[in-house]
This record gives sequence, C-alpha cells and structure tokens, in this order.
Amino acid sequence: MRKFFVFVFVVLSVFTFSEILSIEELNLEKFQPKYSLIPYEVLKNNNGKNGNDTWIAVNGIVYDVTYLKDWKNGKHKGYEAGKDLTYEITELSPHGLGKLEKAETVGYLIFTFEELKKFNGKNGNKAYVAVNGIVYDVTHSKLWKNGEHKGQHEAGMDLTYEITELSPHGLKKLDKVYPVGILALDLKELKKFNGKNGNKAYVAVNGVVYDVTHSKLWKNGEHKGQHEAGMDLTYEITELSPHGLKKLENVYKIGLLIK
Repeated sequence: MRKFFVFVFVVLSVFTFSEILSIEELNLEKFQPKYSLIPYEVLKNNNGKNGNDTWIAVNGIVYDVTYLKDWKNGKHKGYEAGKDLTYEITELSPHGLGKLEKAETVGYLIFTFEELKKFNGKNGNKAYVAVNGIVYDVTHSKLWKNGEHKGQHEAGMDLTYEITELSPHGLKKLDKVYPVGILALDLKELKKFNGKNGNKAYVAVNGVVYDVTHSKLWKNGEHKGQHEAGMDLTYEITELSPHGLKKLENVYKIGLLIK
C-alpha cells in the first residue's frame, strides 16, 4: 500500500489560476493553487524508501514518479528522489522534462524561511535565494560563489529588495539561475519580522506577505502608531486604511501566508 503524507494548507486569499509547469512567472496576488502546496520537508520524506512514494521537484512543481520504470527504490541514474532536481533534469538529463509527462503532478513546492535558510551554499548545500516570492537556485551561477554574491548578499535569504532595487541587473542577467519553489510563511514565522532588533518588517494582506521595511510610512515596524509589523493586517489595511497598500511606496511582495 502506498503511503501518503497529507498536509492541508489554507492560502488566505482568493486568486485566479492558469495552468503552468513552472512558477517563474508567478504573480502572488493572482495565484490560485490548483494542486496542494508541498513543503520541502514533505518532499524529502517521499524519497522512494521504506515504502514511501517517490517524488521529485522540477521548476517548482512536485511530481510523483513512483510508477515510472526509470525510478527504482528512489533512484534514477545517480539522482535521488525527495529532492529538487531542476538543474539536474533541465540541464544534465538528455530527455529534460519529456519523461515527466507520464508522472502525476502532486503540487507546488514551497519553502518556509527556516527551510530556505538551510540552502546557504555552504557545507555541500545548494544556494537558494528568494525574490518576489520565488525561490531560485543560484548554485551554478558564476556570480554566486560559496553562497555569496560580490561579498554583499548571502544565499538562504529573501533578497527581494536587494535584488530588485539595489542590483543594477536584478536576476535577469545572472546565468544558470533556476526557479525551484515558492516562499511561504506561517503566522509564527511572520511574527519574527516585526521591524525591531535588526529584523525586517513584514505584514500580510489577503494571503500575500509584504516587506514594508523600506517604506517611510513604517518606522521600526510601526505604522502611524496604529499597526505593527509581523502580523496579518488584512482587515486593518483593506477596511480601516483609506489607501490600503496601493499608495505605500517601497513595499515588496515576498511570499505567501499559509496556515
């Protein structure tokens, strides 16, 4: 009997959906997941061993390859299941995504902040960074060595502001950069980003997490003495604020809020 790990996530917003095989063009405000949101830790458990299913992730999509003859005991030509294999499948495999057409789509791969931190490019770990809600693998980029970029940025972090505002080229001119998942926070993680003690200031509205650190209207994680960062402020922003988020400058969408 196959063993399934069932996790239920509630995305706190209403979106529209169109079929995609990659999350690279993800619009957080319009994203309606047709499939489940799969945490990286759940992907790891489905490694094809000890009776578990055999799952792999490519371009942010998790596939069940349990019944594909090429994957026996969670292995295929040196590759192991339970991992993101975007670079390996798209760049090193002679067939690319072609053979995944027979695989079942399980869901979208998500990374919590704690999971993202592990991919810092050190001690044999891959180097991932998050920008605009998308987690990218920059391991094979010549501009990222040992998880660092020009001594200014480190992997394992959300770098939306740093990449989109401070970098002259953003991610567009980096070679060998691959979208591998979606950044997602729960309320416990969100609470840490309160704008105090060196932490960035994040707020959630309609299921989307925003970085308001650099907004002149948010000082030390507070907005006009009425609202505090690190919280879901959907009601406060959409109902009580006269302008909502639309008129705030230097506000960046960085991920999804999940339960």
